Amino acid sequence: MEEKKQGFLSTYKCLVLFVVMAVLAVVIVLVKPKADVYTATAQGYMGDVTVQVSVKDGVITSVVVTEQSETPEIAGAAMEQIPAAIVERQNVDVDVVSGATYASRAIMTAVADCMTQAGLTPAEIPETTAAAEETESGADETAGGQESAAVSGLTAGTYTASAEGYGGEVTVTLTVGAEGTITDAAIDGPDETPGIGGAAIEQLQPEILEKQGVPDAVTGATFTSNAVISALTDCIEQAGGSTAGGDSEDSGASSSAGSLAAGTYTATAQGMGDITVTITVGEDGSIADVVIDGPDETPGIGSTAIEQLQPAILEAQSADVDIVSSATITSNAVIAAVQDCIDQASQR
Repeated sequence: MEEKKQGFLSTYKCLVLFVVMAVLAVVIVLVKPKADVYTATAQGYMGDVTVQVSVKDGVITSVVVTEQSETPEIAGAAMEQIPAAIVERQNVDVDVVSGATYASRAIMTAVADCMTQAGLTPAEIPETTAAAEETESGADETAGGQESAAVSGLTAGTYTASAEGYGGEVTVTLTVGAEGTITDAAIDGPDETPGIGGAAIEQLQPEILEKQGVPDAVTGATFTSNAVISALTDCIEQAGGSTAGGDSEDSGASSSAGSLAAGTYTATAQGMGDITVTITVGEDGSIADVVIDGPDETPGIGSTAIEQLQPAILEAQSADVDIVSSATITSNAVIAAVQDCIDQASQR
């Protein structure tokens, strides 16, 4: 009988202990701080950009872009880099991604909204990013002080012309309606660099329609822009039209093409370590090759910037290229070394 009593007490104690542990577990779960999630939307270049921000104990733990309709080749990097930079810096005062200013600022604006909802005080979005909007939209770039040209007196029909771009031929097919206005401008440049010349083509096509004439060159894509403008001017002339100041030779942005002495030039600048740039100038005076060596730059950050800057410099034919977001030190070093090389080639 005594043994049964002891057994019963042991079972009872185990049951009580189990209940106590279960209650404690529930209490811990209930009182454990949870991350609050906030959502906001801001206007990007192609449409709305929606973000979801998680905040725990006043700390931003994650930023996720949940909806957006930006061009992948242009804004894809911004969708990855800007949220990560905001979490790292714990605010929206971060560098925009080169060539994706609208998308970058849309993410920053939406996150700032979420921070306000969470009771946090967001920093002001850097005013300096506003100037870069011109490059992404292509709407306000007026290279070399030239005004873009409208056309008049066009004859209805379809006209086609080609010009040499950076990667190969760029073909423009212009359609003029019965009223003498440009109704379509198809641009085909399959060999242009994705994200640089390819992005320029996307920007130039709607601008031709909007301005009803010759658009401004897109900074950082001089070769592609000039090819489009040259072919477009040819089409306009075929249609019997005329342009005011539409000479494509004056449309390029800050380019060294054709003005340098042939040869190989090398310069070094300080990044995270020494960065050495070697440029080769061809007999036609244009930059034919750019080699960038930065063995001490941070893998995935500085090294990525080097990969992106090399084709951008070739496309721009100058040091007038945008820095790569989150790799400012590396970018500035590369640009400084390239400019040094160009200066050497200009003095011969």
